[in-house]
Amino acid sequence: MIARTILMFTIIGFTTPAMAQATLQVTKRDCQRLIRHSPSADVAYKPGVDVRGKRVAPADMHGGSPIKLPKEITIPITVDLAERYGFDDKGMSASSTMGKVTVKGGQAYWNGKPLNGGDQAGIEAACKQAGY
Repeated sequence: MIARTILMFTIIGFTTPAMAQATLQVTKRDCQRLIRHSPSADVAYKPGVDVRGKRVAPADMHGGSPIKLPKEITIPITVDLAERYGFDDKGMSASSTMGKVTVKGGQAYWNGKPLNGGDQAGIEAACKQAGY
C-alpha cells in the first residue's frame, strides 16, 4: 500500500508540468450548460399569438411544473491519473480534482471566480468549433 502511494505521488510529481499543457475536451452537455442562449428578437414569445401572428387561446398550465430547478449547477473537472497513464487495470484509482465550473444566474465561474467576457467567448468559440 505504501509503495502504491509513493508511486502515485511520483507520477503526480513528474506529470504536473505535462498536465499544465493538457487539452480539455468540451462536450455537448458542457456547452449546453455553459453558454447563455440569446434568442433573436423576432422569435420572442408573444402571449396569445401563434407563429403566424394569429390570435390563439392562452395555454393554462394550472400552476406550472412541479420540478424546481437548482439555482446553482456545479460541474467538477477531474482527471483520473491512473486511467490516463494505464494503471487503472491494476485496481488503482488516482482521481484528482482540477477545479470546478459553477453556473449561477446565467454566469459561469471557475473556482468561484467569474469567467469574464473573453473567457465566455473562448468557451463559446470552442463549442461552435466542436459543432455544438
